[in-house]
Amino acid sequence: MYRTLAAFVISPAAPLLLAGVATLFVGPDRAQLGPAVVLTVAYAYPAALVAGVPLYFYARRKQWLRWWQVVLQAALIGAGVPIFVLGAIAGFGWQSGSEFTLSDAELNEWAHMVFVGLGLGGATGTLFFLIAGTRMGSNSAPHTDARHEAGARG
Repeated sequence: MYRTLAAFVISPAAPLLLAGVATLFVGPDRAQLGPAVVLTVAYAYPAALVAGVPLYFYARRKQWLRWWQVVLQAALIGAGVPIFVLGAIAGFGWQSGSEFTLSDAELNEWAHMVFVGLGLGGATGTLFFLIAGTRMGSNSAPHTDARHEAGARG
């Protein structure tokens, strides 16, 4: 359980880690470390708390904790953040009586944000799985020792 808790604390920092690695290859000007900090603080940790924690317990109960399932779930959360934000903006605009419209350029920007969310969410899920380990309470058959079985039968 401690590894899972550590994974929830560390893995949302995946955008920072990716920006740090990018700095090595493209330099600090183009690595976008500032936006990575904003993504981590404003999106990743709240998404991990609001969506990731309940989804983890649900997935654990359903035994959906294989590596690809964890990565897929995290990627969907990452894509869901900009969709939720856009929906909230549209909802507030509708409530105030103003019409909500998006230009083609704005729509392309939101689509780009959804794809970036998929990628960063997937990276976060990968890091989560690597930290939490392969034994997260599901998808593992109990280990049996042949000597133990022979003694139990005889």
